Amino acid sequence: MSRVLPLLAAVLTALVAPGAAHAAWSGPLTLTRSSAWPAAIAADSAGDAAVAWATEKGRVPSSMNRYCALHPFKPSCYAITQVHLAVRTASGRVVSRTVWEGKSGEVGMSLVISRGQVTLGWGAYDVTDPNETAREVHGTLLGPWSQARVLGHFLDYLITGGHTPFYPQLAVAPNGAVLAVWSACGSLKRCPGAIQGATLAWRAPGHSFGRAYKVSAAPEGSAPSFDAAGRAYLHSSCSARVLLAAPGSYVFRRVVTLAHGAVRDLSLGLSGAGEGLVSWIPTHCSVDQAAGPMVGPVLTSRLTGGVFAAPVTVTPAGVSATYSESVAVAGGGVVGWSSLDRFSVPFDANVSLGSAPALPADATPLAADGSGDVVFGPPRDVLSSLHLTVIPAGSTAVQPSAAQFAAIGAAPFGRTIAIGWAEPKGPLRLSVWRP
Repeated sequence: MSRVLPLLAAVLTALVAPGAAHAAWSGPLTLTRSSAWPAAIAADSAGDAAVAWATEKGRVPSSMNRYCALHPFKPSCYAITQVHLAVRTASGRVVSRTVWEGKSGEVGMSLVISRGQVTLGWGAYDVTDPNETAREVHGTLLGPWSQARVLGHFLDYLITGGHTPFYPQLAVAPNGAVLAVWSACGSLKRCPGAIQGATLAWRAPGHSFGRAYKVSAAPEGSAPSFDAAGRAYLHSSCSARVLLAAPGSYVFRRVVTLAHGAVRDLSLGLSGAGEGLVSWIPTHCSVDQAAGPMVGPVLTSRLTGGVFAAPVTVTPAGVSATYSESVAVAGGGVVGWSSLDRFSVPFDANVSLGSAPALPADATPLAADGSGDVVFGPPRDVLSSLHLTVIPAGSTAVQPSAAQFAAIGAAPFGRTIAIGWAEPKGPLRLSVWRP
């Protein structure tokens, strides 16, 4: 690690030089002065952005810890969770509302914004049983927004090991249609063991979600995405299978198997019509914290003309990754990974493929918008002064933001990147990057 620190320090000094700081970023907008971290954030090609977060009130006193450990589903053992949604339009108008409150456990959220519409989905543990409920609200940017509606029920213990529920997950198509996906497992009684499949529901612009249905071939833990042609994809970080549906179709007829055997950290990015990049580590995928990291090389495959190429290894010989992620741009992408040196010291590295811009050696690629503007951040395990930074498409200039760590929302089609963050016990803030 010592051999790269002098070079890294020089790069970081250049990146955070006062003359370059915050170029093209809007000034930080305070959304709430309550201590909160954004649970979901989204942006669209018009420059609009949305942020969602959760807060609690009426917290359970510590004197009830023992009782609640024995009675985990008693309503008195839960605080009141409030779900909040804020929208900032490209013209600078801001509206913020509490869209739901109830007694629940942890909340996982997903958010999309496109063509003057915003859709928020979230999953939370119910207080009366171990199952979880998927809910959503939607509407025009500044309202009115619908009442919170139940999409369905699910159980994600088998996928996340009982950690923060991630469902439902949303994606928006170029025409503004929204696809919601959540676990096909509806209850502990129905799913005594891991099952394949996902539950889907669609929302056309200006309408509510239609009836949910199950796709049995979808991998467990599926997340949706769309390419620039409107083709829909379902993939999971723990599966080598990718399902595809033709533009405008609700039927996932095509199944692509990227690898034979176990995979983890599978990351699929799309950068055009039938264009993108996928990366993964060919090792067992486990939610068992005690199992430790499953290490291995990082493989990638380019998606061109709707066809995935044969995978290639991007990590140097002898390097095993503990974590990996990639972002796609037209004609290439950036793949990043974490590893350990021979003294078991963690470090991050990345490689740029095709037309993708080169990042600092230890920087972590985090996101890219639909026009190929890349966001990167500081290495995960190294003390660094590097802030979240954008490299615009076709440029080598770097544009640091005001935040070092933040939730990121990149417009899937077009050029906008939004970040939301909060300092410890500080206000929740939003900043938007536009070229």
